[in-house]
Amino acid sequence: MAKRESQVQEQVARMSEAGIDLAVASSETRQRTEDPAAAEPYAKPIPDILSQIRDSYAELRRAERRVADVVLADVTFCVDASNAEIARRAD
Repeated sequence: MAKRESQVQEQVARMSEAGIDLAVASSETRQRTEDPAAAEPYAKPIPDILSQIRDSYAELRRAERRVADVVLADVTFCVDASNAEIARRAD
């Protein structure tokens, strides 16, 4: 069980290293959608994280798919959750 949780945490970390940062993307998206007139223009476009996960789903390993399933099933939870919390849910 601990090994499996460790593997899932590792996969969450890899997703973060690959640029899939749910907390940042969601926070920036929330700011932009709450008051579009007050928001400053962004230097970089915000990636559509959920589309990236869906598009690469077939290429993910089993542990990565478990993490992806958690993220896709409850984005709101994952935005504020730590990697460890997401890994526990994926287990």
